[in-house]
Amino acid sequence: MFNICLPVDHPINQQGLPEGFSPISPPYHPSDGHRQMEFGPNSHLPSTSFEKSPRENDSSVITSATEGAILTMPHGAYAEDLTDVSRFRKYVSANVESWYRYVNDIRGREARNGDVRLVIGCDKASSWEMATFASSTAQDFHLKFNLTGGSGFQNLETSGTLEERGGPDPQDMEALRSEDDSGHLGEYKNQCLFVRTMNATLRDDVWQGLGFEFETTVDNQCDFTRSSATSVYIADFISVLTGHPSKTMNDFILTLANPHPRIVITEDDDWTSLIIQTDQRLPPPEELINRMLTTYDICELDGVVFLRLKQEASSRISSSSVEYAHIL
Repeated sequence: MFNICLPVDHPINQQGLPEGFSPISPPYHPSDGHRQMEFGPNSHLPSTSFEKSPRENDSSVITSATEGAILTMPHGAYAEDLTDVSRFRKYVSANVESWYRYVNDIRGREARNGDVRLVIGCDKASSWEMATFASSTAQDFHLKFNLTGGSGFQNLETSGTLEERGGPDPQDMEALRSEDDSGHLGEYKNQCLFVRTMNATLRDDVWQGLGFEFETTVDNQCDFTRSSATSVYIADFISVLTGHPSKTMNDFILTLANPHPRIVITEDDDWTSLIIQTDQRLPPPEELINRMLTTYDICELDGVVFLRLKQEASSRISSSSVEYAHIL
């Protein structure tokens, strides 16, 4: 909705800003971030149920699942992330309440506690294409895509519905070039595929003190006293933000820390590092919390509670390649 690294009068911030807004200081510098090639040309990310065709030189993938998705990146994609998030965490703690007043009272979004997030990383590409499918029965579904940089999926066999999307939009690119005075002739790497966020949850009484009149409670809050729970599909977290993994972790930390902190701030990397290669779904809340407690220390600094990787877990996570994106 606005950019905390840009000044008040920047065009991106002209749609409106929270009362008393001032950008983060000292200003963001390119050296504060890290950029690298994340996916090479002709890369693709399929759901875990997909398998490559056994036939040589065949770009088909096959699945017998009832639903799935695949993302292709003909020209690859790069990742850009903050290298030091500590001062951004402090900035979030100092400003998040004013952000909620702006988002809810001025923009009317009815955001609930934990819904407003700060983007601290992303993956971008110059082109992409995605296909999703759903079927009422588990039957073989074949999908063929071009691995030579071209676009277009070919639906070979399906018992369900295939939905296809891609980018960039040619009209958007034409408009962008007409407004670009730099003389840039190459591809624009401006297609955002994934974002990584910093996720803040306020203590209940602090949240209630903001005085929002809309209903802010839901029926599907996690119950950490249960001995078992049903696995939650990724789709459930997408459709109900209060069920996002970070919200599950933040809510638990708020009940665990004593005295209860004003705010808990975690990052997407905190929960994605807990996903293991054998997970085809997000683990149940209890399992997610158990993994969190064995992997992270719960720390507090200036009234802000956050997670810090345990020393013994650091080498284990850094030496393993957990391709969590495959289950997204």
